[in-house]
Amino acid sequence: VILFLSFSMLALIACGNVSSDPSGADVFVNGEKKGTTPLNVKLPDGKWTIKITKKGYAGYSEVVSVSKENPLKIKAALKELKSLKKLWIASSTGLNMREKPSPRGKRVATLPGKTMVYLIEKTNKFYKAGSRGGYWLKVADSRGSNKTGYVVGAWVHDKKITGQVLSSLKTNAPISGHPA
Repeated sequence: VILFLSFSMLALIACGNVSSDPSGADVFVNGEKKGTTPLNVKLPDGKWTIKITKKGYAGYSEVVSVSKENPLKIKAALKELKSLKKLWIASSTGLNMREKPSPRGKRVATLPGKTMVYLIEKTNKFYKAGSRGGYWLKVADSRGSNKTGYVVGAWVHDKKITGQVLSSLKTNAPISGHPA
């Protein structure tokens, strides 16, 4: 007698919602567009990367763990780009924008020298590389990609750079309006 057993493994499904201010923003789960805010979603238990984007606003991104006991609930306050402080990349070789404020953070984008970015926030995390150092800054790319990430403040400047980059910048000069 041969006995066959069949087990069906069903992942638990967590329900949740994603909203934004303003509403009508695109919602991506692990890179796949799921709809626009406000949005009710069903996701299997696990870790998910949620990105929210809207033209003219800094993007929002968060890695979340969801389960039936810990449903997804995101309310993203999107910041209008034109209301944010403008900064310029002050490295002739460009600068890597990171997913988190760490040199080991995943690279989100490479920003060429003299690229304008929008300052979202200054963190309290300081990074020193050789003789230079600065606080990690959360910025938004101004080139239309809606990408946000972190760069080290030592390699950005609050005035448009027209000439030789890095030659006249002070090593640890704070960004105007943002004390070190």
